[in-house]
Amino acid sequence: MNYLGLFYLFAFILLFFWASKLDTGKYKVFIYCFVATFVGPIYSSDTDDGKIEIWFPVGFTVAVLYLLGNERGESVKWKAAFLGVIIGIIQAVKQNWSIL
Repeated sequence: MNYLGLFYLFAFILLFFWASKLDTGKYKVFIYCFVATFVGPIYSSDTDDGKIEIWFPVGFTVAVLYLLGNERGESVKWKAAFLGVIIGIIQAVKQNWSIL
């Protein structure tokens, strides 16, 4: 198992640990993390040298805006959103460059 597999396993264990701290809606921690992992291109252009794309964590922005508008913004949900954006950035880097 490589280090990315260990990181994903650690993230999954963290999500279970954080979900156990909530009284109700324990599944929402996984939803916040899943939504925050979406990283999409906001600009794309073809040039003679190749394709240029600018990627942005769209899912994390949606999750943060929802958490800011919600009066019950538990810290567990914030942690799950931040973990999701880290996973999303790793996936975007892994997809676009072959360094991972």
